[in-house]
Amino acid sequence: MTTSPAPSIPHGLPDRSAAQDLGKIWSNVIKKPDVLATLLRGRQLIGHGAYGAIYHVSGMAVKIGYVPAEEAERQAWVHQHFNRALPVLAYASQVKLPDEVTHWSCPIHGGTGDDEKVWSCHCGDPMDVLVMPLAKPAPTFWFNQDVRKIARQVINALFEHFQFFWEDKPSHVMKYQGRIVLADFGEEEVDWC
Repeated sequence: MTTSPAPSIPHGLPDRSAAQDLGKIWSNVIKKPDVLATLLRGRQLIGHGAYGAIYHVSGMAVKIGYVPAEEAERQAWVHQHFNRALPVLAYASQVKLPDEVTHWSCPIHGGTGDDEKVWSCHCGDPMDVLVMPLAKPAPTFWFNQDVRKIARQVINALFEHFQFFWEDKPSHVMKYQGRIVLADFGEEEVDWC
């Protein structure tokens, strides 16, 4: 009688050392645009906005586009002080990526924008890269009083510490390791029409 190995069960980051290891790995990956481009070939689009796209890549969420250092700093700060944001595993600014990658992440040519008049092309431009664990969108019914109370606490702290207004909307509420976390600490999208 042969036995098969027990199936591995995917789960969130088990401890701080594992997160540090993943951070080191991904910090090295994003310093090597060709390696990142190879990994991105197996990408799945998670979401997009005015400033870039978020992909599922090798078990992580990778945000590519205009992601200023302040956004990564705010997200890391909320994670560290409130445990209400995803940890920032790796971040790099102005990474020169292969044209195919910038084309995928371009709001116009990558097909992530809804209206060409609103978005600008950034094909071929250096881009920012933010790597974090995957989270699941929280069901909209989770955007209730308890979640609003959590969000209000974080919003007040973000304003006090960074003079930043977090964009309070249901799509920015996620579920990670059984708890509510807030997402998208970038600038609010502007409607130019």
